Amino acid sequence: MNLIKNVKLSQKTTIGLGAKVPYFIEIKNLEELSEALKFIKENHLFYFILGEGSNTIAIDKEIPIAILHPVNNQIIYKIDKKEFIYNLPVQIQYNNFYNIDFQCDLYEAIQFYTKKNKKIQIIADAGINWDYFVYFNLLHGIPHFIALSGIPGKIGSTPIQNVGAYGEEVKSFIEYVYTYTFNEQKVKVFSNKECDFKYRDSIFKKYLNQFYIYQVIFNITLNDSIQIKYPELQKIYLDYKNNSNLELWEESLLHILNLNRNIKEFYLLRKCVYTIRRKKGMILDNSEFSKSAGSFFTNPILTEEEFIKLKNHLLIENFPFFREGKYFKIPAAWLIEFSGIKKGFRYKNWGISPLHALAIINYGGTLEELKEFIQFIQKNVYNKTGILLKPEPVFMEDFIYKF
Repeated sequence: MNLIKNVKLSQKTTIGLGAKVPYFIEIKNLEELSEALKFIKENHLFYFILGEGSNTIAIDKEIPIAILHPVNNQIIYKIDKKEFIYNLPVQIQYNNFYNIDFQCDLYEAIQFYTKKNKKIQIIADAGINWDYFVYFNLLHGIPHFIALSGIPGKIGSTPIQNVGAYGEEVKSFIEYVYTYTFNEQKVKVFSNKECDFKYRDSIFKKYLNQFYIYQVIFNITLNDSIQIKYPELQKIYLDYKNNSNLELWEESLLHILNLNRNIKEFYLLRKCVYTIRRKKGMILDNSEFSKSAGSFFTNPILTEEEFIKLKNHLLIENFPFFREGKYFKIPAAWLIEFSGIKKGFRYKNWGISPLHALAIINYGGTLEELKEFIQFIQKNVYNKTGILLKPEPVFMEDFIYKF
């Protein structure tokens, strides 16, 4: 294990908030995890598992704690008794295009088995950067994760939140999640059903910091078609496709790799996702508006009875919603603006992003000020609509344990 002393959590969370912690431990495998847990017990420390810190509101007071940070990075592709093994990066500078080590053997195998609609199993270590994983897969002919492009974090974090965007959720592709359970002190494997996935939720979020996720296994059926479930993304994609909206350098790089037309379309779709996310300030590009935890509130999901009640309460004919089976999803961003809190609104040293009403930006604020701002938003939305918004990020102080 790699033990780093005196690390500022403000530098390890995307919202830029957090106190200094005495120990930050990078974990490569279960043996190192065992070593780290022994160190924590012997020194009577609290512990917390932290990925890239993109969905975490850290503590702002110094306490005796060790942060466990996964950096294991092996990925295995299994298809028709064949195995392809590589190592992918654990950290990247976010972009829609990465320089990768293109693997011709994997590409050719995927092209061959796509024609047969074969299943492929992907065994991915928790420490791998999620967005690089998405890009690596699409460039080799696996487009399934493209809608989830640009989402910050590690692979091991995606099941916790049941990460989703633009009509897609990671639960659709997960077969198993391999964990080490601290309570039982043993390896425990969760099937997709046992993960108890819900909208931005899972058993791992319910019992946060009690399971150390070290591997995620995806199982997908290979195909070369693109399914776009989000109207705005569909519109931009068609516009980009009709206008050949690739830069010359992008065309050149894709041409050098000698990729087929489908993969160029996969890349174009990823670029569209990045375009939408960047317009909303949802890409970690070191801009002043990226100092946030992304979408700060979940979209309320209502029953038909609750939806009718809301409609009668609002006294307006048209307002945005998405039908999901028998439920109705209401955009939290719209609710915030409808309550009178507009983009760019400032509260002490925090504010609503000028680019998207669902992102809270840190302008040098404290944890206490953030909590005040959250309550301010919740109160305004509730008074105007009768709906209580729920924060999406995890507050570290609620999930700190000792052995």
